[in-house]
Amino acid sequence: MKICRKTGEDLDSQLWTPPFSYGLHPCVKPSSRYKEFIESDRYITVRSNGGLNQMRTGIADMVAVAHIMNATLVIPELDKRSFWRDSSVFSDIFDEEHFIKSLGRDVKVIKKLPKEVESLPRARKHFTSWASVGYYEEMTHLWKEYKVIHVAKSDSRLANNDLPIDIQRLRCRVLYRGLRFSPPIETLGQKLVERLKSRAGRFIALHLRYEKDMLAFTGCTYGLTDAESEELRVIGEYKPWKIKSINSTEQRVEGLCPLTPKEVGIFLKGLGYPESTVIYIAAGEIYGGDDRLLDLKSRFPNLVFKPILSQNSFTSFHALKRRSKRCVLNKEYRYDHPREMVKHRSSSRLSSSSARFFSRKAVPLYLIFIFAFTIWILVFTSRNIQTDDQTQDHQQNHQHRDSRKNLQKKRSEDLDSQLWTPPFSYGLHPCVKPSSRYKEFIESDRYITVRSNGGLNQMRTGIADMVAVAHIMNATLVIPELDKRSFWRDSRYFRRGAFHQVSGERCEGYQKLPKEVESLPRARKHFTSWASVGYYEEMTHLWKEYKVIHVAKSDSRLANNDLPIDIQRLRCRVLYRGLRFSPPIETLGQKLVERLKSRAGRFIALHLRYEKDMLAFTGCTYGLTDAESEELRVMRESTSHWKIKSINSTEQRVEGLCPLTPKEVGIFLKGLGYPESTVIYIAAGEIYGGDDRLLDLKSRFPNLVFKETLAGEEELEGFTGHATKTAALDYIISVESDVFVPSHSGNMARAVEGHRRFLGHRRTITPDRKGLVKLFDKVERGQMKEGAKFSNLVKAMHQDRQGAPRRRKGPAQGIKGRARFRTEEAFYENPYPECICSSKEHKEP
Repeated sequence: MKICRKTGEDLDSQLWTPPFSYGLHPCVKPSSRYKEFIESDRYITVRSNGGLNQMRTGIADMVAVAHIMNATLVIPELDKRSFWRDSSVFSDIFDEEHFIKSLGRDVKVIKKLPKEVESLPRARKHFTSWASVGYYEEMTHLWKEYKVIHVAKSDSRLANNDLPIDIQRLRCRVLYRGLRFSPPIETLGQKLVERLKSRAGRFIALHLRYEKDMLAFTGCTYGLTDAESEELRVIGEYKPWKIKSINSTEQRVEGLCPLTPKEVGIFLKGLGYPESTVIYIAAGEIYGGDDRLLDLKSRFPNLVFKPILSQNSFTSFHALKRRSKRCVLNKEYRYDHPREMVKHRSSSRLSSSSARFFSRKAVPLYLIFIFAFTIWILVFTSRNIQTDDQTQDHQQNHQHRDSRKNLQKKRSEDLDSQLWTPPFSYGLHPCVKPSSRYKEFIESDRYITVRSNGGLNQMRTGIADMVAVAHIMNATLVIPELDKRSFWRDSRYFRRGAFHQVSGERCEGYQKLPKEVESLPRARKHFTSWASVGYYEEMTHLWKEYKVIHVAKSDSRLANNDLPIDIQRLRCRVLYRGLRFSPPIETLGQKLVERLKSRAGRFIALHLRYEKDMLAFTGCTYGLTDAESEELRVMRESTSHWKIKSINSTEQRVEGLCPLTPKEVGIFLKGLGYPESTVIYIAAGEIYGGDDRLLDLKSRFPNLVFKETLAGEEELEGFTGHATKTAALDYIISVESDVFVPSHSGNMARAVEGHRRFLGHRRTITPDRKGLVKLFDKVERGQMKEGAKFSNLVKAMHQDRQGAPRRRKGPAQGIKGRARFRTEEAFYENPYPECICSSKEHKEP
């Protein structure tokens, strides 16, 4: 990749050039579905909590909540009871008029409650943390009794994920455009940024969070004296801080302590930044004063502080500090707040213009200024920042912009296009060529044999992993043995063909072991799941004793993330180019796709995972008879390698862990807006319950198509009794379909989704089974009918689940250790960004 070669050659560029952005840019405009605010006589008052940034994000959440609940938002009250005891009001810190005006389309904001409602009783609420839109829609029942809701805590009141895109964009509009700082802060912030850039050219902004309050709160005392540690312990008894007893060593080992100034210096030096680097210190008073900065300064002498940037502008703060300090010291010192949170190295006369603005405030306002200015510094160190969508669009290629606008307009106006057109792909395309640093295979006399495990797609991804492992370990890979012991008892075997041609330059591929090593002892290994490159490099010690390593299990042998880009691209080359199906399967598969397109024009491929093995494995018996449920239970009990035997079917379904039934799929597709005439190819084995179980789906969508109706008996003769071969046909048709819909998120669903992303982000609709079950149950209980309201809910629930480009999701929050790997999105489900590149890069033929 060109950009990799450039950064490899140019250390200076590596240190200062922004990461490659793939042509991404801010987009916060509401979509065509956005519902603007309708004025109401309901009000929300808010007491923000925490420091500056905790309050800023909390206010953004509260604007979104007011929009969801269709309420008027009263300008929030800032926190005056936190650690810093700050008496500032909203207009001291933020541009109040701009805030009100900029959000005019989103929510009505007023400065204070109208007189006629001031005396009315209020509902006082602690809204739950990380709540959904549905939660706040339920909270609207409070309007039946109250006209005013008072929110006692604002931070983290909305979920991070799975919210409608218009709510997320509203939060961004508030945070990055609406919450502009007050004119004095904005003006001085801009001025100091300009001075830094004119003096330093380029600089690092270092948020050195090594202040007394942070160390006391986190209990981190590494490198401090006993007296300092004791001082922090006493401060740590501050009432609102819940955790009092903290083991400093454990905190540091877990990475929960702020880096010390010395550690920061070592870190930046290790990254390669030269001694001449200019570093702006975005911080309050460093605990321990100048002495604690000596080691950092010895490595990077050019440290810049606010007083150094502007004596005139900052003298007012020093005078203010001296005046407020006298007030603090006249009180008995109780550690309710630190005595001297802010000190600076210089002092000078009070600037009259600054004094007029700041004379009302004490140390706390100075701290607010520090935070506000820090944000300015951190934001403006980035290059080419723009604040207007039109400016951003002007910077983009005009054709790219116009085509996107036209496409979005067409989608909003044309339901037909919404249902069938692939999501906008931002010009992304497949990129699997090795980089200039890629080391090709060097032939060796070491061999890896593999027994693949699982069904077709589990084996395919496992084989791709094994090719990468053979490359890392510089071994010859013997053509893998396919699984003959799984549920399907399929006796198929591997044919080399294109696999050998594509993989040959990466790692040698042999159909079987050479005779001279067949009888040699082998190292039999169960390589660990989701392993790193480092793990396999360590495993090369086995070559000292063995010439052959036999791998007994192939699936998920490599991590999803944090692997070198060349290893990730090798996996993609194997999966999407090397593992081509055998000619009979490829030929028939393509023939069936052509027949479908010629007959139907366009079609949905529905991976209807409603087969006996899936229902038995998941324990899902909703809608089945007692006899059928018992049959599935017995089957699960008798399948030895299925570990979980006792399963609560109701819990499984409520949690969204069951495949949708054929009836539910029909309701779902109808809710999305697909017409009765839609042609649906059923990519599945034998449906449990036979044709009778498909009657409800067929009543909604009569044009169901099966392999047996597309191909003649003679064509399917070689496929009968071979589940893997028929699964391969389903795979080919699913990848080539206009729309792919899986009823369950199994191996095939993930593999097909990843392949369709790789081929240009073809429309793939992933049902939100957990959310849908709630709707289905309401319909079943008579609380809702299939109709416009139901359809709108289904569409809103799935507007961001249609295969549009996005980066691969990482592990779920709060899960540590190896368990986190199970919660990650699989590499083969979404190979972006390693195997999918921006159109600005060189396109492959």
